[in-house]
Amino acid sequence: MSELVVPLGRSVAYTLSLLLVKILVLLIAFMVVAANIVFDHYAAPSGLLLIPVVAALTTGLIMFRGPQGPPYLKMSLCVLLLVLQDVGIKLWGAAHMMTKAKQYSIYYC
Repeated sequence: MSELVVPLGRSVAYTLSLLLVKILVLLIAFMVVAANIVFDHYAAPSGLLLIPVVAALTTGLIMFRGPQGPPYLKMSLCVLLLVLQDVGIKLWGAAHMMTKAKQYSIYYC
């Protein structure tokens, strides 16, 4: 039977609450990226302008409030979220703009 290893001076409940906070921070960072992708789909130019703000917010959340561990883990999580944002905006957000551009070019040409 394995037991939960708890650092000296901390209770199991405190350690679990810290773990839940770290997981919540990761979920919030993911939700910020997802919200920006959805916002870019419906308000395309404004979503593109928010990319630096979202990148700074998600990176700050993961680096300062995210899971404890080696720096390469934190860096990988940041890169994963930034790539997810970039791919999401290019594939889902830009598709709406391309449809509009195609409609305008057919109408005016």
